[in-house]
Amino acid sequence: MKSITLHNLDDDLVELIERESKDSGLSLNKTIKNLLHKALGTNPKPKKIREEEFSDLLGIWDQEQLDEFTENTKEFGEVNAEDWK
Repeated sequence: MKSITLHNLDDDLVELIERESKDSGLSLNKTIKNLLHKALGTNPKPKKIREEEFSDLLGIWDQEQLDEFTENTKEFGEVNAEDWK
């Protein structure tokens, strides 16, 4: 991806962009990119979902597997005072 540097922006314009950034809770960079997409009538590329990117490496448990894991590891959540003597 390329970067663009803008020079000599009007103070009023900078203030409006900063306000938009603060109101939306986004960085200035993301705010400006969103404003450009809106002004040009384009849609930003959808973000990849991390779960989909790594699911072949990490796997995903179903409820039955989670229940089995929880049952088999529940003793790790218990503190036995005798173990600390």
